[in-house]
Amino acid sequence: MKSSSPALRISVGLVLLTISFLLLAELFGLTPNPAIAILDARKKVCESLAVQLSVAATHGDIEAIRETVRALVERNADVLSASLRSLEKEKPLAVSGEHERYWERAADTEISTPTQAIVPIFRGEERWGSVEVRFAPLYPTTLFGIELTPLAKLVGFVALVAFGGFLVFMRRTLRHLDPSALVPARVKFALDALAEGVVLMDKQGRVMLANKAYLKNTGRDEQAIQGTLISEWPWLRADNEQVPQELPWMRALRKGHRQTGINLILEDATGEQRTFVVNASPVEAKAGEVRGVLATFDDVTELENKNLQLEKTLNQLQRSRNELRLKNQQLEILATQDSLTGCLNRRAFFKHIDHAIAQARRTGTPIACIMVDIDHFKRVNDTWGHATGDKVIKHFSALLGNGLRDADAIGRYGGEEFCLLLWDNTMQQALHTAERLRAMVEASPAKPPVTGSFGVSCLNAMTTDTAMLINQADKALYTAKQSGRNKVNAARTQLKRLYS
Repeated sequence: MKSSSPALRISVGLVLLTISFLLLAELFGLTPNPAIAILDARKKVCESLAVQLSVAATHGDIEAIRETVRALVERNADVLSASLRSLEKEKPLAVSGEHERYWERAADTEISTPTQAIVPIFRGEERWGSVEVRFAPLYPTTLFGIELTPLAKLVGFVALVAFGGFLVFMRRTLRHLDPSALVPARVKFALDALAEGVVLMDKQGRVMLANKAYLKNTGRDEQAIQGTLISEWPWLRADNEQVPQELPWMRALRKGHRQTGINLILEDATGEQRTFVVNASPVEAKAGEVRGVLATFDDVTELENKNLQLEKTLNQLQRSRNELRLKNQQLEILATQDSLTGCLNRRAFFKHIDHAIAQARRTGTPIACIMVDIDHFKRVNDTWGHATGDKVIKHFSALLGNGLRDADAIGRYGGEEFCLLLWDNTMQQALHTAERLRAMVEASPAKPPVTGSFGVSCLNAMTTDTAMLINQADKALYTAKQSGRNKVNAARTQLKRLYS
């Protein structure tokens, strides 16, 4: 069962003590009693009424008696009803107000009370009759029949107002008391010896005790944080620097479970951001009720800074590595590609053909070599200039490259000459490819218009190395140029073998 707070219990005790003082003051007559004045006024009214009615009865003026009784009720708000009775008749001679409703008949009808008075009327020396006067109650009553006397009102008012005042006062007083004074000195010394910050909080999250490490790391004063809510400090999450929805020690209080390894950021008194690894564990009473929470704050600011510096160094190293890789790629491009056309240069192309020939001999794959030359290129340079000549070379190489497959290769052999390597191509396939490329060049709308001559050779048993393969294709190219240019010609020895 959840027990009430100390502030509540103390406030109830103070209220009961105050009420006891008020009742003692009433007992000893130290408080005014307004009922005495009211009863005295009613007594005087009854005495005056007795004198007036006795005079009227002596003169036998019954009508004057009736009028006096009626005026008594109508003109006096304290009188609820009145009734005139003679000793000779049972029925009343005069009634004013709802007398039968208000008058309470008792066994001894001659005894007056604070609310009912019997006024005797005399005719001479003899009693002639009496007037029954019903007064209003001295005090109003509640639904439970309790009279609201001034003392009851005072006690109720003091109970409500004093309880609220005592409760607020006690809560504020207990909040500013030093709870660390209840902690044994050896426990405080042990906590102060820890390298990480330790804070003990009550079940509302208010600080009861903080060790020296926590005060030093946060730059706060011990007296300044006593009884305060450190949840109201500008804590941020370390992963995204946003305000956390719920702090770990408050979550531990709410769920009753330990919270570990939460990284938080807080600005210290100097404005420097510090990073803490926070662990929070609820403190339970014997009955399992959570009475507070113990939170530890491990300052890992230096470690985080070193990690950030290390991460920055690694990023810088990665950037340097990427730049070096890019430079190597650029150097490789410069070392293997022709700067004007982007084709493989002569050295790289020869290396590529050497590798292709070796692989073709291992796998038995046919390969072909095509030597290509731009027809009348010297005329282009002489007529259009060297700048236009460079554009023609670039355009010509682009047409050849676009007509090849990914497995094929193109290299600039020198000047306006190019060499093509066709993977998995027989002589017939290579001649067909060469003719397709020749027609593509001839049909190109580029200015100035150019054509090309093609010499084709294939790898066979007679071809021993790269130089021989290219040499055969070059001889075929020479024959194509001698026979009129803009033609495709196969190596003579291989052509004979093809059609033999």
